Amino acid sequence: MTNGLSRTEQYSLLSSPERRATMHALAGRTSSLALADLAATLVEDDRWPSDDDGDRRIAATLHHIHLPKMDAVDIIDYDADANVVDPVPEAARATDSPR
Repeated sequence: MTNGLSRTEQYSLLSSPERRATMHALAGRTSSLALADLAATLVEDDRWPSDDDGDRRIAATLHHIHLPKMDAVDIIDYDADANVVDPVPEAARATDSPR
């Protein structure tokens, strides 16, 4: 984990409502979370628009778009092969205040 994100990285990360919702869902977690469970949490919390196929669609979008971007800036550790998200404890501070 770096000492924080640059302003550009923060703005890019937080520009997506989906990534903001994901960060909120992971806030305070200290253990791994399966991708399917994360998607279900987002639907249950009404933090992500859903339809009849919501959990699957959300999981696919997280897997292919949002989780890799978050992993690239060390906000999370995402194992795409195992579909498991590990929160990075210092990540909450990384988006606190732009530099």
